[in-house]
Amino acid sequence: MTVGVLALQGSFNEHIAALRRLGVQGIEIRKAEQLLTVSSLIIPGGESTTMAKLAEYHNLFPALREFVKTGKPVWGTCAGLIFLADRAVGQKEGGQELVGGLDCTVHRNFFGSQIQSFEADISVPILTSKEGGPETYRGVFIRAPAVLDVGPDVEVLAHYPVPSNKVLYSSSTVQIQEEDALLETNVIVAVKQRNLLATAFHPELTADTRWHSYFMKMAKEMEQGASSSSGGTIVSVGDTSVGTEQAKPDIPIYQKGLAYTPSNFFFTGRKTNCNGYGSLCYDPRFVGGDGRMFYFHGSKGGNFAIVSDNNLHINAHFIGTRPVGRTRDFTWVQALNVMFESHKLVITANKVTQWDENTDAFTIRYNDQLITLPEDEQSEWRANSGQREIVIERTDERNSVRVLVSGLVQMDIKVRPIGKEEDRVHNYQLPQDDAFAHLETQFKFLDLSELVEGVLGKTYRPDYVSTAKTGVPMPVMGGEDKYQTPSLFSPTCRLCRFKPQEQPLSADI
Repeated sequence: MTVGVLALQGSFNEHIAALRRLGVQGIEIRKAEQLLTVSSLIIPGGESTTMAKLAEYHNLFPALREFVKTGKPVWGTCAGLIFLADRAVGQKEGGQELVGGLDCTVHRNFFGSQIQSFEADISVPILTSKEGGPETYRGVFIRAPAVLDVGPDVEVLAHYPVPSNKVLYSSSTVQIQEEDALLETNVIVAVKQRNLLATAFHPELTADTRWHSYFMKMAKEMEQGASSSSGGTIVSVGDTSVGTEQAKPDIPIYQKGLAYTPSNFFFTGRKTNCNGYGSLCYDPRFVGGDGRMFYFHGSKGGNFAIVSDNNLHINAHFIGTRPVGRTRDFTWVQALNVMFESHKLVITANKVTQWDENTDAFTIRYNDQLITLPEDEQSEWRANSGQREIVIERTDERNSVRVLVSGLVQMDIKVRPIGKEEDRVHNYQLPQDDAFAHLETQFKFLDLSELVEGVLGKTYRPDYVSTAKTGVPMPVMGGEDKYQTPSLFSPTCRLCRFKPQEQPLSADI
């Protein structure tokens, strides 16, 4: 059995990894004709407006609606729930196109803005009954929707309690708010209607695969019913012997060398998680693809290749200071240059004398074009390179963005200063006229080769063995001589792999 995962934006890689742990092959779906090759489909969590625009750009909506109408199993998580709903409220101005098929009304950002994302244990009796395990399921709610009402054919699988004065319905013209004496009321967060399954939370961001197993069994039952009259062969969950090589089970992320705690390593929000895989924060402290933490100090004013691969190169520019008596610089990453094809996307923390929380302190340029984002948490900018979609969206009103280069990398970036107390505790001895604004970044790589290089990139190689010392407070990684580049804009270093395309492609901006 082959499962398609819509791979326009969002957490499609996590769904594919979860399926792999069950021994099921998942393939990325980006074109309408690819839907003909799969027997079921998952629409992942992500940014629903962005996903809708990309689906419209690739003319996917007619094919997605036809897929739903044919009765093939479809599961939508978070943004995927919004896609499948027949009705949606709380949308951006102008609304968004929906696939439909699920007889319900969904509120797009019912639980609030990004900073109100959360995790909670929810009771799902049918999941426990069919899949076993704990009586509750850990739901990851990221700017999550909720189902406000359902039709008579929709089965409600799970609720979540909210304060009774929570806004239950809102649009540009209507807002109804409960004001009764009840302390809590339940909202619907998981539903099923015939071939459609939908959850308001993100099962793909946990190590618990029971929802994926439930969906696969649901798909198997539907396939069995459809093929019983023709004597078709039924493929069980975990059996990928028909038409594909047996998939190797994946090791859950939390087993890769660091103890798992909720919200620890997964992208459970759209903000930088400095303890998460692929993070680059502080006096540069990294968490590698192997789950191990290390420091790479570089040098003040230096530029270093963070990642260098066939299709992607990322340089970092370091700023710093060296107090009297120290033998090395204190350093921070002040700018990143993301290079792909013939394009450059540069994110820079601006030099500021005094930090002001109410003022943006970053600059973003795409191929030397200055990108301006309105100060609205849901504002976004997008371009098409001819091969890839580039999306930049705010994750807070100021100084926090998510950057996506489709098929290559996703970055959650925050700009922050060195505070006076931090300066005092660490004895940085920073000058009075510089707040040392710098970037805190978490990378999510989407297509690295097995030969990837770079300070961070090499930790994603399957044969990588860390050379940083263990059991010390600051395990330091060397390699400055291997990864130093002549400038922020140069992909040249001793071990760098990236070769930019010579001729620029036209951009549709």
